[in-house]
Amino acid sequence: MNKSQLFNLRNNLGNINDEIFSLYTKRQDVINQIQALKNNLALKAWDPKRELELFSKIDFSDDLTLAASYSFLLEAQSSSVADYPKWSQGKHLMQTSGSLSDFINPILLFILNRSQYKTLKLKSEYQTILDEVLNDE
Repeated sequence: MNKSQLFNLRNNLGNINDEIFSLYTKRQDVINQIQALKNNLALKAWDPKRELELFSKIDFSDDLTLAASYSFLLEAQSSSVADYPKWSQGKHLMQTSGSLSDFINPILLFILNRSQYKTLKLKSEYQTILDEVLNDE
């Protein structure tokens, strides 16, 4: 590889980064519109059934790191919403193992790796909600 190829690859990466950030901003705008509608309809911000539907359509190819990145993105963009769970802080767990799987959306983990999902020590309020949503799967 020569310096010209390196320059071109870095340039391509910069263009991809620009696209990612543009899409991130567009996504945030749509989230804000959805949340405004949910507020007007007195609906909760966190809709686990919708998340199950959404996550079921995405192929993460068993890549926990990719799934975690997506989970963190969703949480970051929903952080202004009071009732959206803070998965990355482990607030849904009674106890953490220190594994990355502790800190991603458990619905996403369920789809990605059910055996890892089953090791989560969920607080009862989350266990009840998730059991109800995930029992149909």
